Amino acid sequence: MTMIDRVRWQFADNPAHREFVAERLLGLNHALGEEIHGGTNENSLRLASWNIMHFGNRGSYDRTPESMLYIAEIIDHFDLVAVQEVNRNLAKLEDLLENYLGNDWDYLVTDTSGGHGGVKDAGNDERLAFLFRKSKVHFRKEVGEIVLPEG
Repeated sequence: MTMIDRVRWQFADNPAHREFVAERLLGLNHALGEEIHGGTNENSLRLASWNIMHFGNRGSYDRTPESMLYIAEIIDHFDLVAVQEVNRNLAKLEDLLENYLGNDWDYLVTDTSGGHGGVKDAGNDERLAFLFRKSKVHFRKEVGEIVLPEG
């Protein structure tokens, strides 16, 4: 369950906005509950892939507490979510898990894309993150890179 109680103190200085955010979160929760959970049961594994543009601590794409609440609410309706475009700096991802999703969640990340083929900025130093509900997904503690032969 997302840490929706953050709404109470995150927007304490603006009760009207706090009510606005709470209503939107409850509406999102209800809509996703019907759409996602309607055709599944407790034995189902709900998977998602989401490209969250420049997810990290980068300039104009830094997420506000309000947007982090919405992101967490959406993710929490799944069990395993592949998040694309996670920046090199993992502070925002860790903030999402620690302060919005809670202890039921963990993550794995790939290495950053870095530059390839002599193109310094190729890939924007982004990585892929796998967020998973610990009660539903377990990993074998073994990872590696896929290396394809040339040609």
